[in-house]
Order: sequence, then structure tokens, then C-alpha cells
Amino acid sequence: TVPQVKATFHLMRGKTTQLSGGFINGHGIVHVNGNIYTTEYDTHRIKQYSIGSATLSNFAGSGAGGSTDANGLSATFNRPNAITTDGVNLYVSQLSNPTIRRIRLNPPYTVTTIAGAGVSGTPCPGENQPTCLDGPAFDAQFAQINDLHYHNGYIYIADFSHHRIRRLNLATGQVETIAGTG
Repeated sequence: TVPQVKATFHLMRGKTTQLSGGFINGHGIVHVNGNIYTTEYDTHRIKQYSIGSATLSNFAGSGAGGSTDANGLSATFNRPNAITTDGVNLYVSQLSNPTIRRIRLNPPYTVTTIAGAGVSGTPCPGENQPTCLDGPAFDAQFAQINDLHYHNGYIYIADFSHHRIRRLNLATGQVETIAGTG
């Protein structure tokens, strides 16, 4: 078992909240609609902290490692780490099964894989040949996604092990490299 830690949050207006059994190895964090969402790498979950009521709960992920698309706590994640939002959805990357998942912020909190072949990509042969990793969202290969950022219909992806910045066009489902040569 993984020991749980006590977390202290210093939030708006000087309010301090203590949470017993709080977070275990949290990685990404994002704020949307009065809630803070964080990824828990070791427990394969997404946590939700409601600022207004000062409550912490499991939001998505059953706690078992995997990549099952389902609703909320029935879905599985495999080492979720980076997280971003467009205000309507959360977007989460996974390290052990390199994909990007979308979580709807409205019930039933549907989790859907939207990009990634689910296998770690291999380096492209030579430089300036990003096409072996880019293309349709489900064909694209990611190696180690360290960060995500949403802006104007795109998810920007820091693909650490491929030494690239890539982006996913949410309208077309295409992944392309915009910086780095591998």
C-alpha cells in the first residue's frame, strides 16, 4: 500500500484547508469552474477539490491501472500525469500507455481516448522527419508527455522523450510537430 499524506492548501482569501488522506504523488493540476483537478500518478486517478465546500473526492479512475474508456470512476488510467482544460472538458495524458484522454466535466463524466496509439513511439530515423510520429490522432505515437496546454481548439503537447512540441487539432483529429526535430 502507498502511504497517504496530509495536504495543506492555501487558497483564495487566505483560507487554509487541511486534508487528511489527501494526495498521493500528484502530478498535474488545473483549475476550472471553482474546482481544482489533479492527476495522481501512483493511484491512477483524477482527484477533484471543490474550493467552495473544501471537499476532496475521486473524480475519475477506478484506481486500477489501465486505459478503459468509461464513465467517471469506472474508467481506468495508467499513470496519469499532465492535465489541461478547455472549460468544458479535462484532457489528461498517461505515461505508461502514452495517450491523451478527454473527461467531460458534466455527468456522467465520460472518459474517452482521443489521441495516441497507446505504445511508446520510437525515434524517427534522422532529423526533420516528424511524419513517423504525427498524423491522425489514433496513429500518432507519443513517448513521454510531460505537459499539456489547451489554446484555441488545440492541445499543445510537450513530448519530452521525442524532444518535440506537438499539437493536436481537436477539430480535425490531426497531430503535428511544431518544434523540435527529435
